Amino acid sequence: MKYYFIIIFLISSCSSLKKIESPVIYISNSSARPINNIQCQLPNHTVSLKSINPGQNRSQSFYMAKNEDFFGDIKCFWDNSLSERKVANFGIEPHHLPSIKDKYEYPFLQIFLEQDSYEIYTNDSIDYLNKSRVMDEKMKKSYRQAILDKYGNNPDPSLIDIQNKDMPRSY
Repeated sequence: MKYYFIIIFLISSCSSLKKIESPVIYISNSSARPINNIQCQLPNHTVSLKSINPGQNRSQSFYMAKNEDFFGDIKCFWDNSLSERKVANFGIEPHHLPSIKDKYEYPFLQIFLEQDSYEIYTNDSIDYLNKSRVMDEKMKKSYRQAILDKYGNNPDPSLIDIQNKDMPRSY
């Protein structure tokens, strides 16, 4: 009987500590060079990422006590390819992300980082100028350019070079 009360107490105390999942935070590199040491300070949480390559994105959510814990001033820091520390300051308010209250929606905050600037976007943003599509295209181009810079423009000197004497070299 004594254990019954302890179990009931534990169950009731756990249910009062209910946590909800935050909107997903996407961090994307829309530049053609890597971005390092990313840290975004939200009102009650810090999201960090060591490095992100061109055209890539990473996402994360966390648990919070109530929806209001997500809103407020956000400060992001990152190092560009020249090792310069960049800072972005912006705020997210409930009117920027009303879908946070709907458990059937997929709320998110997208942070597009460039070498010297940033863009933000939420799933509730009115996209009159097709910002999300433009940024996605920019990320694809940045990724392609990074691959070309890494592999396409400078042939590996350790590879054997074969030349056909009847045909001119093609590079």
